Amino acid sequence: MTIEETAYLPAYYGNLRVRVIAPDYYYSKEIKHDEYSHNIVLSKLRDESDYFYPYMKNLFDESELGKFNLICVVPSSKVGHISPTMVEVARRLSSDCGVPFENIISRTVDASEKMTACGGYDRRHESVDGCMSLERQLKDEERNIILLDDTKTSGCTILECMKLLENSGATEAVCLCLGINSTVVR
Repeated sequence: MTIEETAYLPAYYGNLRVRVIAPDYYYSKEIKHDEYSHNIVLSKLRDESDYFYPYMKNLFDESELGKFNLICVVPSSKVGHISPTMVEVARRLSSDCGVPFENIISRTVDASEKMTACGGYDRRHESVDGCMSLERQLKDEERNIILLDDTKTSGCTILECMKLLENSGATEAVCLCLGINSTVVR
């Protein structure tokens, strides 16, 4: 299964849009306790790339992302932390698909609260607004970016990353996620 949504919040990010693709939905354990969602939770703390890489490689291949020229991982909610699973998935995609990987997006301020605890778009946006920076400016040949993230809920974090990238010259981004958050069992 492949799921596709668009991260688009015009009240906060104007016309900025990012295509988001995932192999499956993510469910909190209160909604549906399944192995895939459980492994997404574990992936934030330890390397679960052996489990997730086949899904992500399949997404990459099916989505025809050959024109993209840089892979970046979306930072976690804490300064200095990044999902070990997403970093390893990025390294493997880079090696297997020939798209360079570099972590150039970093969080500069801890999120005020976990995104999953934020109720509504206002609080989610407040939690990420201005909390990230680029380690360096994009090079001329780095205009089409693949973002990797564990889950997409509101899209605020993905859009905040794209805002930084666009300000540095990016013209397009697509985000490959392990899961798209769902509040109903599908």
